[in-house]
Amino acid sequence: MMHEKSLLVCAAVPWREFRSMYDIGALSDRRRVSPVRWAKSQMSRLLGRDMMGHWYRIEEITALAQKHSFSVKFHQSTSHPYRFHALLSPETPL
Repeated sequence: MMHEKSLLVCAAVPWREFRSMYDIGALSDRRRVSPVRWAKSQMSRLLGRDMMGHWYRIEEITALAQKHSFSVKFHQSTSHPYRFHALLSPETPL
C-alpha cells in the first residue's frame, strides 16, 4: 500500500556488528566495560531471554529490500550507536 513517493522507516534497529560491544558495556551511557555484563548477556541469549531481540546486519536489510524492489539508505543512530535506521522506498512505481 505504498506509492512511488512513499518512505518506509525502520528505526532503531539493533546493529549486529555492535552487539559484542553493547554486551560488554562499551556502548552504554556510562561506558563501563564489564566482563560480568558480557557473561550475563551471553547466558540470557543462550536461554532465549535476549531483551534486545534479533540483531540485524545491514546486508540482511539490503537483501530484503532488493527482494521486494525497494531502494534502501542507512543511517547510524546518533543517540544509540549500536542501532541504525533504514529508509526504504519503492524503486519503481507500484
